[in-house]
Amino acid sequence: GAFWETIEVLNDAAIKQGPEDAFSRENILALANGLRLDAGAIDDCMASEYFAPVLTTNRETATDIGVSGTPTLLAMSHGDGRWIPTKEGNWLTLTGNSDAIRAALDELLSTAD
Repeated sequence: GAFWETIEVLNDAAIKQGPEDAFSRENILALANGLRLDAGAIDDCMASEYFAPVLTTNRETATDIGVSGTPTLLAMSHGDGRWIPTKEGNWLTLTGNSDAIRAALDELLSTAD
């Protein structure tokens, strides 16, 4: 499989080109061709909009709980169903995340039953 190679290429493209350009249909198909993936099947999948309802629901849920981008770590309290996004830190290098995680967990634990 080419999963990890694809993830790396997509992340590199997003950093170099910005998400709007990196994830355009044309660029995704060009990247797929460069990875020797079946660009026709990928194009058919995107054109079908088969997953559009799931993506819409996921986007709406993310917006509702305060997620504004990826990657984001969410700390969830099972008692009350609250999600606390941790927005600080660099998730690509994992620097600065321990304080953000600790703050989110402290907030959850301070209101736990």
